[in-house]
Amino acid sequence: MHKKNSIQIDYFKIISDWYHFAILELTYIEGFESDTTWIAKKLGITKFEVDSAIERLVRIELLDIENKKYVAREGFTASPDGI
Repeated sequence: MHKKNSIQIDYFKIISDWYHFAILELTYIEGFESDTTWIAKKLGITKFEVDSAIERLVRIELLDIENKKYVAREGFTASPDGI
C-alpha cells in the first residue's frame, strides 16, 4: 500500500470512529492519564482500539507524545481536500 493511500485510510478512520476525537479531547481534562487502559475504561472501548487510535493520531500529527504523555496538537484540522 502506498503512503498516500495509508494516510487517506487514516483520515477516514479518524472521521468514522468517534473515539479518535474523544481521545484528543480527553487530553485537555484535569486528571487525564496517558495510559491506554485508563483511556479505554473512560471511553468504554477496547485497549486495542485505543492503541490503534493513538498510533493513527500520532502518525497524522494530531497527537504528540512528550515525556511519555499524550498531548493533542493545537491548531486547525482539515482533510487533505481542505474540508
